Amino acid sequence: MKTLFFNYIILVMAFFAITKNASAQPWFNDSPNNFLLTGSYVGIGNTTTPTAQLNVSSGSSNNGIRINQTGTTAASLSLQAATGKQWALFSTGIDNVAQGPGHLTFYDWSEGVERMRISSGGAVSISTDKTPASVGTNNTSAYRLFVQGGILTDELLVQTGWADYVFRKNYALPTLFDVEKHIAEKGHLPNVPSEKEVEENGLNVGKMAVTQQEKIEELFLYVIQLNKDVQTLRAENESLRQILNTQKPNSDEK
Repeated sequence: MKTLFFNYIILVMAFFAITKNASAQPWFNDSPNNFLLTGSYVGIGNTTTPTAQLNVSSGSSNNGIRINQTGTTAASLSLQAATGKQWALFSTGIDNVAQGPGHLTFYDWSEGVERMRISSGGAVSISTDKTPASVGTNNTSAYRLFVQGGILTDELLVQTGWADYVFRKNYALPTLFDVEKHIAEKGHLPNVPSEKEVEENGLNVGKMAVTQQEKIEELFLYVIQLNKDVQTLRAENESLRQILNTQKPNSDEK
């Protein structure tokens, strides 16, 4: 029993002795399958000089995974392909990438370009590091996706209201004379932003869809009223035609 106890003590002491000196000595080095600890750097694979806290390499191009602390401003995860294409994920920032605390950045080292960012507030920006709080007079601080270069999709669902209030009996439908006057004075339809406003403030897709539907429904009301007027005119014209026919002299009486 005592022998077992003393063996246990020796093993514990040996473990602490190894870990104490591990910062200066490699654990294992059997090239090309290295696993070593140099200072505070761990190297795995085909590397004898790890350049970060964890450096995984499978070939001469330092392929694999690297997790490191760059200076005192950023923690990163780097991925490098055999062709030399390297991507990095930074949690705060690096010298040539303007960052704020808590940002995550997907950075293309090969091109020196920031491809995507997730802010501490949860905003995602793609191909841009800009997350503007306003565009013209529109407040965009609550927006969570910013894309530079365009968005391609086969479906887009916008949750918004609709314009069926136009068909309610209490809706004040502008007269066509008022619409004509507004166009002459303002250069655009009533309740529709002008060209200048759209250029300066952008276009709210949901709101504009409602506005355009409002104008479509107003057009239908105008057309319905015009159709009623046409039917009335036709009826009056038919009545006049019958009156004229009854008053026309009979040719046999001549």
